Amino acid sequence: MREASWLTRDDPVRMLSFLRRRMSRRKLRLFIGEAYLPIYREWRPLEEGDELTTLLSELDRWASGQWTDIPRESALWMFQAYLVESLGFHFDFARLVWDSDWVDAHRLSKLAVRDEARRFADLLRDVAGNPFRLINFAPAWRTVNATLLAQSMYDSRDFSAMPILADALQDAGCDDADVMNHCRDPHATHVRGCWVVDLILGKA
Repeated sequence: MREASWLTRDDPVRMLSFLRRRMSRRKLRLFIGEAYLPIYREWRPLEEGDELTTLLSELDRWASGQWTDIPRESALWMFQAYLVESLGFHFDFARLVWDSDWVDAHRLSKLAVRDEARRFADLLRDVAGNPFRLINFAPAWRTVNATLLAQSMYDSRDFSAMPILADALQDAGCDDADVMNHCRDPHATHVRGCWVVDLILGKA
């Protein structure tokens, strides 16, 4: 895959193939979660509230590998039981998120080629950034203001302050065009795992 194709084409299957060994398991899990949640919201509508908040929190704990204090299989079964019994989600969803297997990720992308290809491709571009360019993110750009803004958006999943984050980074001396353009693009997709926010927060 060439850079021009990565930036413009809506081919999540090829994009995932290219990302193999280039994207962390955490980012892969976040991508799968963000890709699946709207689909399941349509299948079983959830009212905004504790159930949905709890689900998102559990997904993030798995994505960040924060279940190391209990046996892997026990954690997996607990998570599956929560999804299936409490929310009625499909059983395989929990295993897909937990395992983050590239084969399953490809299966997910193939299912989306017809109806969801654009959304999936935009999600990958937001989570992975541009794999053809190395961003030398200077520590001086992680000011208190920029870090607080990034953490607030990460926690709330509300990324409307991205242009404000761009201003904070510029004030800190950031002159990277890719970073600034991603923050200021009104049409850009932003989700938890966004490569700019992760850079600021030091997340891989």
